[in-house]
Amino acid sequence: MNAVSRQKNWCRILKNLMSNIDGLFKGGLGDGHKKMHFYLIDVCYGLSMPRKARIDAPGALHHIICRGIERRKIFDDDIDRDNFLDRLGSISIETSTTCYSWALIPNYFHLLLKTGKVAISTVMRWLLTGYAVSYNRRHRRSGHLFQNRFKSILCKLLGLGQAAVSRAVARAEKISRDRNIKLVN
Repeated sequence: MNAVSRQKNWCRILKNLMSNIDGLFKGGLGDGHKKMHFYLIDVCYGLSMPRKARIDAPGALHHIICRGIERRKIFDDDIDRDNFLDRLGSISIETSTTCYSWALIPNYFHLLLKTGKVAISTVMRWLLTGYAVSYNRRHRRSGHLFQNRFKSILCKLLGLGQAAVSRAVARAEKISRDRNIKLVN
Protein backbone atom coordinates (compact mmCIF):
# COMPACT_ATOMS: atom_id res chain seq x y z
CA MET A 1 0.00 0.00 0.00
CA ASN A 2 1.51 3.34 -1.02
CA ALA A 3 1.48 6.61 0.93
CA VAL A 4 -1.54 8.05 -0.90
CA SER A 5 -3.62 4.94 -0.20
CA ARG A 6 -2.62 5.00 3.47
CA GLN A 7 -3.58 8.67 3.73
CA LYS A 8 -6.97 8.01 2.09
CA ASN A 9 -7.60 5.12 4.49
CA TRP A 10 -6.73 7.32 7.46
CA CYS A 11 -9.04 10.04 6.14
CA ARG A 12 -11.90 7.57 5.86
CA ILE A 13 -11.24 6.29 9.40
CA LEU A 14 -11.02 9.82 10.82
CA LYS A 15 -14.22 10.91 9.06
CA ASN A 16 -16.06 7.91 10.50
CA LEU A 17 -14.63 8.71 13.92
CA MET A 18 -15.74 12.35 13.67
CA SER A 19 -19.26 11.40 12.59
CA ASN A 20 -19.48 8.94 15.52
CA ILE A 21 -18.30 11.62 17.96
CA ASP A 22 -20.81 14.09 16.50
CA GLY A 23 -23.56 11.48 16.95
CA LEU A 24 -22.59 10.68 20.56
CA PHE A 25 -22.18 14.28 21.70
CA LYS A 26 -24.89 16.15 19.90
CA GLY A 27 -23.45 19.55 20.81
CA GLY A 28 -19.84 18.56 20.17
CA LEU A 29 -16.94 18.61 22.60
CA GLY A 30 -16.19 22.32 22.73
CA ASP A 31 -12.65 23.45 21.75
CA GLY A 32 -11.28 19.90 21.68
CA HIS A 33 -13.92 18.98 19.12
CA LYS A 34 -12.91 21.94 16.91
CA LYS A 35 -9.23 21.00 17.17
CA MET A 36 -10.07 17.46 16.09
CA HIS A 37 -11.96 18.81 13.07
CA PHE A 38 -8.99 21.01 12.11
CA TYR A 39 -6.69 17.99 12.42
CA LEU A 40 -9.05 16.01 10.18
CA ILE A 41 -9.01 18.78 7.55
CA ASP A 42 -5.21 19.01 7.81
CA VAL A 43 -4.65 15.27 7.33
CA CYS A 44 -7.25 14.72 4.61
CA TYR A 45 -6.69 17.78 2.47
CA GLY A 46 -2.90 18.09 2.56
CA LEU A 47 -2.56 21.25 4.63
CA SER A 48 0.35 19.80 6.58
CA MET A 49 3.57 21.65 7.27
CA PRO A 50 5.88 22.30 4.29
CA ARG A 51 9.13 20.42 3.97
CA LYS A 52 12.27 21.99 5.38
CA ALA A 53 14.27 24.34 3.19
CA ARG A 54 17.65 23.20 1.93
CA ILE A 55 20.69 24.43 3.79
CA ASP A 56 22.55 26.70 1.41
CA ALA A 57 24.97 29.62 1.53
CA PRO A 58 27.30 31.27 -0.98
CA GLY A 59 30.36 29.06 -1.35
CA ALA A 60 28.65 25.90 -0.04
CA LEU A 61 29.70 22.67 -1.76
CA HIS A 62 26.84 20.33 -2.76
CA HIS A 63 26.90 16.75 -4.02
CA ILE A 64 23.70 16.58 -6.05
CA ILE A 65 21.99 13.40 -7.18
CA CYS A 66 18.88 13.25 -9.37
CA ARG A 67 17.15 10.19 -10.81
CA GLY A 68 14.74 9.69 -13.70
CA ILE A 69 11.12 9.02 -12.86
CA GLU A 70 10.46 5.32 -12.32
CA ARG A 71 14.22 4.86 -12.86
CA ARG A 72 13.75 5.48 -16.57
CA LYS A 73 16.48 6.87 -18.80
CA ILE A 74 16.99 10.63 -18.79
CA PHE A 75 19.89 10.49 -21.27
CA ASP A 76 19.13 8.43 -24.37
CA ASP A 77 22.13 9.44 -26.46
CA ASP A 78 25.02 11.90 -26.83
CA ILE A 79 22.65 14.66 -27.99
CA ASP A 80 20.79 14.49 -24.67
CA ARG A 81 24.03 14.47 -22.68
CA ASP A 82 25.42 17.40 -24.67
CA ASN A 83 22.17 19.33 -24.21
CA PHE A 84 22.30 18.75 -20.43
CA LEU A 85 25.97 19.77 -20.18
CA ASP A 86 25.41 22.87 -22.37
CA ARG A 87 22.57 23.94 -20.09
CA LEU A 88 24.65 23.23 -16.99
CA GLY A 89 27.52 25.29 -18.42
CA SER A 90 25.40 28.31 -19.38
CA ILE A 91 23.52 28.30 -16.06
CA SER A 92 26.79 27.93 -14.15
CA ILE A 93 28.25 30.98 -15.91
CA GLU A 94 25.07 33.01 -15.46
CA THR A 95 24.79 32.25 -11.72
CA SER A 96 28.54 32.09 -10.87
CA THR A 97 28.04 28.49 -9.74
CA THR A 98 31.16 26.33 -10.02
CA CYS A 99 30.78 22.77 -11.28
CA TYR A 100 33.73 20.67 -10.12
CA SER A 101 32.60 17.29 -11.36
CA TRP A 102 29.74 15.41 -12.96
CA ALA A 103 28.75 11.88 -13.84
CA LEU A 104 25.92 11.25 -16.30
CA ILE A 105 24.46 7.76 -16.10
CA PRO A 106 21.50 6.87 -18.38
CA ASN A 107 18.89 7.09 -15.61
CA TYR A 108 20.48 9.51 -13.11
CA PHE A 109 23.35 11.94 -12.60
CA HIS A 110 25.76 13.25 -9.96
CA LEU A 111 27.03 16.83 -9.76
CA LEU A 112 29.48 18.54 -7.43
CA LEU A 113 28.48 22.20 -7.37
CA LYS A 114 29.69 25.19 -5.37
CA THR A 115 26.94 27.74 -4.76
CA GLY A 116 27.48 31.09 -6.44
CA LYS A 117 25.33 34.20 -6.28
CA VAL A 118 22.07 32.22 -6.75
CA ALA A 119 20.72 29.52 -4.41
CA ILE A 120 21.40 25.93 -5.46
CA SER A 121 17.64 25.20 -5.53
CA THR A 122 17.12 27.92 -8.13
CA VAL A 123 20.06 26.71 -10.22
CA MET A 124 18.71 23.15 -10.18
CA ARG A 125 15.16 24.32 -10.96
CA TRP A 126 16.43 26.17 -14.05
CA LEU A 127 18.57 23.21 -15.12
CA LEU A 128 16.02 20.45 -14.55
CA THR A 129 13.01 22.33 -15.92
CA GLY A 130 14.81 23.47 -19.06
CA TYR A 131 16.26 20.04 -19.70
CA ALA A 132 12.95 18.25 -19.08
CA VAL A 133 11.11 20.54 -21.51
CA SER A 134 13.71 20.07 -24.25
CA TYR A 135 13.91 16.30 -23.64
CA ASN A 136 10.12 15.96 -23.80
CA ARG A 137 9.93 17.97 -27.03
CA ARG A 138 12.77 16.06 -28.67
CA HIS A 139 11.41 12.64 -27.75
CA ARG A 140 7.74 13.58 -28.30
CA ARG A 141 6.66 12.73 -24.78
CA SER A 142 4.95 14.58 -21.95
CA GLY A 143 4.95 14.50 -18.17
CA HIS A 144 7.60 14.41 -15.50
CA LEU A 145 11.15 13.39 -16.33
CA PHE A 146 12.69 13.44 -12.84
CA GLN A 147 11.66 11.51 -9.74
CA ASN A 148 10.96 13.61 -6.64
CA ARG A 149 13.29 16.46 -5.74
CA PHE A 150 16.98 16.26 -6.36
CA LYS A 151 19.05 15.02 -3.42
CA SER A 152 21.62 17.50 -2.15
CA ILE A 153 24.33 16.54 0.33
CA LEU A 154 26.15 19.51 1.83
CA CYS A 155 29.76 18.33 1.54
CA LYS A 156 31.84 21.22 2.81
CA LEU A 157 30.34 21.15 6.29
CA LEU A 158 30.55 17.35 6.46
CA GLY A 159 34.18 17.30 5.31
CA LEU A 160 33.32 15.23 2.24
CA GLY A 161 33.66 17.20 -0.99
CA GLN A 162 35.68 15.63 -3.78
CA ALA A 163 36.01 12.29 -1.98
CA ALA A 164 32.23 11.78 -2.00
CA VAL A 165 31.92 12.50 -5.70
CA SER A 166 35.03 10.41 -6.46
CA ARG A 167 33.29 7.43 -4.85
CA ALA A 168 30.09 8.19 -6.80
CA VAL A 169 32.01 8.50 -10.08
CA ALA A 170 33.90 5.26 -9.39
CA ARG A 171 30.58 3.52 -8.75
CA ALA A 172 29.10 5.00 -11.93
CA GLU A 173 32.14 3.85 -13.93
CA LYS A 174 31.81 0.32 -12.50
CA ILE A 175 28.10 0.25 -13.42
CA SER A 176 28.86 1.54 -16.92
CA ARG A 177 31.53 -1.14 -17.45
CA ASP A 178 29.19 -3.86 -16.20
CA ARG A 179 26.37 -2.73 -18.49
CA ASN A 180 28.51 -1.56 -21.47
CA ILE A 181 27.23 2.01 -21.15
CA LYS A 182 29.13 5.00 -22.48
CA LEU A 183 29.86 7.32 -19.55
CA VAL A 184 30.40 11.06 -20.01
CA ASN A 185 32.53 13.07 -17.56
